[in-house]
Amino acid sequence: MGPMATGFTIFKGFVASGILYLPTNFTTGGYGFSGIMLLGALAMTLFCIKLLLETRAALGGKMSLPEIGFACYGWWGKLAVDVSLFASQYGFVCAYIYFIASQGNSIIESSTGNTLPLYTKWYYAPACFLILYPLVLVRKIQAFAKFHVFGDVMVGLLVVASMTYASVYVANNGWTGGDYNPDMPNPNLTFFNPKQWPNCIGFAVYSFEGIGVILPIQDITADKDNYFKVVCITCLIITGIYFVYAEFCLFAWFGEMSPEKPLVTEYFPRGWFTDLVLVLFMLQLIISYTLVIYPANMIVEGYMFGSWPKSRKRQTAKNISRAVIVTLTIVTALSIYNKLESFLSIVGSVSCTPIAFTLPAWFHYKACAKDSTSKAIDLAVIAISLFILVFCTFFSIISW
Repeated sequence: MGPMATGFTIFKGFVASGILYLPTNFTTGGYGFSGIMLLGALAMTLFCIKLLLETRAALGGKMSLPEIGFACYGWWGKLAVDVSLFASQYGFVCAYIYFIASQGNSIIESSTGNTLPLYTKWYYAPACFLILYPLVLVRKIQAFAKFHVFGDVMVGLLVVASMTYASVYVANNGWTGGDYNPDMPNPNLTFFNPKQWPNCIGFAVYSFEGIGVILPIQDITADKDNYFKVVCITCLIITGIYFVYAEFCLFAWFGEMSPEKPLVTEYFPRGWFTDLVLVLFMLQLIISYTLVIYPANMIVEGYMFGSWPKSRKRQTAKNISRAVIVTLTIVTALSIYNKLESFLSIVGSVSCTPIAFTLPAWFHYKACAKDSTSKAIDLAVIAISLFILVFCTFFSIISW
């Protein structure tokens, strides 16, 4: 792939449904502090990507992330990678299912004019299983890879629709960022929110959720010498989109926001076009679910059935394993239905922080850090990442 195609592929790997929660997330830390944390997460992510690429180059330039873990620390290094990858992929697809269920209810409510009770979310459990389970049984995952362009288009369409609807709202009602909103935990929109600020750190890490695709994309890019430069440019563009999108929508709709409606799509004017956009995005998330959960399935099946000979028994066991994982993701997503804010913060802190920050620095310390300065930097990154993991996770749990 050339630089442009590489950039688009990285963009798709990093940007998904989480962008729809960004405006609400900026209320948890404050409109200024949340932006600062987003920039901090960008800086840490790019630095750790650099460490990861350097480590891979030092080990021959061909290894996957689990192989790098094994080369550096043996079985325990590989296990650390696999556990972190599984947890992050699991958390991502739970967010996808939440979006599908919540926006499905929104479409039904706008069409019928009735407010659905909360328990109706469980009606989506069998529906999601019947749709997702046959798709995860597909072994040739390349069949879904061609839909990545559709995913880019849908994310772009939702961003444009959000900005357009927010602009129309401001034109008709003015900016509501200065309004008093009693429905929000912090009724006044402030630069810093002293009550919930740790949650925005976990989500800032979650926002750059695509570090797992960095090495696979490097394998297929044509200009490997300038690959990191393309990564930096793409991530800077993504951060710019995040920042403008979050701040604009936040100051436009703050007066309307509610903790029960964490996604910005809840504030779109209802109509056939909005419903069509949401249905198309739900379709994109169904396809993305198949792609994102695939590595998690491979990890589980490798540990559970890797030593089994090829047979119908092994195939059946793998199918049952995939059914269990699909069921667990659906149950998890619907169980945290009203706690998306805390859940995404926990996902960012517990699963994204190790894979994005801790492990690259840990591996670089073993394979590349030869002088005291390099070792000190790697250890500092590890210490910061462990602080984020422990502190933000603890805060999210006690504030649940």
